[in-house]
Amino acid sequence: MKLMKKTQSTLIFLRKPSLIEKMIFSLADKLFERMKETIFADEKIENDVNVRIVVKDLSVDTINKIFNVIREVEMEFGEPGAIIPEISNED
Repeated sequence: MKLMKKTQSTLIFLRKPSLIEKMIFSLADKLFERMKETIFADEKIENDVNVRIVVKDLSVDTINKIFNVIREVEMEFGEPGAIIPEISNED
């Protein structure tokens, strides 16, 4: 399930989204809203991490901003530590 750029489109679910999927949707929405010039992609993955975030600028400031948004989403859902990100640049 890739969440590339926030556009006007229709999402069709074949099943009810899981809690982590809802959290990742919320994370993607907040990241694109707050960091639209920096975020390149956000996608749910099945691995040791559960979300890949690709950025144009892989700086300490960018990573700190992303982790602040992750913490915010986890607190909103009452699930601290649920989001395990992989953050990389677009190369």
